[in-house]
Amino acid sequence: MTDKTDEEMKDYFNTQIIKNHFPLIEDASVALLKNNQVIAFAFVHQSHGDKNGQLWIMGVRPNFRRQGFGKGMLNHIKTTLIKQGFVSTSLNVDISNTSAYNLYLSQGYVKDWTLVNFAWTK
Repeated sequence: MTDKTDEEMKDYFNTQIIKNHFPLIEDASVALLKNNQVIAFAFVHQSHGDKNGQLWIMGVRPNFRRQGFGKGMLNHIKTTLIKQGFVSTSLNVDISNTSAYNLYLSQGYVKDWTLVNFAWTK
């Protein structure tokens, strides 16, 4: 890959890694619009086995938070995955993101394992 341009590497990552190894579950993924502007979104893909849908990323614009959009999207995701035969849903959240952390707990998600991240800076 060292002979590839940034654009070629990005294309490879998107087509070979994301699409082939982490296929998006389109029916469970959602974007909410208001006046043609995205106010909230959630992308779900298969991972950790064929019967697990992983909430890959979710976001709500700051001025639309605490209005039930997150709960609604999580309900949509869970309902859709169940209809499609999935048996579990997983997600990762930074514990310092207390709003998201508490939202997931309030919707029945349980802390399963802890991921430790390492970083090095000069």
